[in-house]
Amino acid sequence: MVAHLASVNEFWMLSISSGVSGEPTRWLSSFDPVATPEQMVERTRATEAREVLEQFSDTNARLVALLEGLDESQWSLLAEAPPGHLPIRLVVSHGLWDSWIHERDVLLPLGREPEVVADEVAASLRYVVALIGGFSVLAGAVQSRSYEVAAMHPELRFGLALSENAQVRSLVAASGAPRLEGDAVTLLETLSFRAPFPRGVPAAWIDLCKSFADVFDTTLHSEE
Repeated sequence: MVAHLASVNEFWMLSISSGVSGEPTRWLSSFDPVATPEQMVERTRATEAREVLEQFSDTNARLVALLEGLDESQWSLLAEAPPGHLPIRLVVSHGLWDSWIHERDVLLPLGREPEVVADEVAASLRYVVALIGGFSVLAGAVQSRSYEVAAMHPELRFGLALSENAQVRSLVAASGAPRLEGDAVTLLETLSFRAPFPRGVPAAWIDLCKSFADVFDTTLHSEE
């Protein structure tokens, strides 16, 4: 897992640097979220654990330095992420979501509860909802409609609007759209296929997630 994150850090730096230069990469045109990460890690399997950790720490520091050097306008430039070319701010959101999930993949089996940082959870939850909507649009699986998310700890309320694209929007009033409710961390784990859907989730939300599940070659589960 750490080797995966280190290799992904290298890609984020390449992608963002190329985006800033006005020449977004196209390395992921055949990206497979199941097979590609495994292939990227394969070359590190003989590497000593200490060296892998050093690579991870080094790439973290260099990625942070790159991001801290961006000016306000550069955050809107296009760069490459697994879904395609996105504004750099969303490329970074993808990286944050990926890292948030994998941090828990490492620590929870060790009996260690990761610190819950409200801003990280909020950004990751909004991003994965948009990603799910985007894959559903690409698959032609859902007609134009709206969805709602009402999360707690931290308190989050936003909507997902689908038409020819997917847009996450702030909500100012109830719309009557299918609503996904619950603890924000639990919802984020559920939408990232780390936990089953809780009881009472609207069927429309489960249907919405099917295209995303197909991409990751996984099966959706609900609590008994």
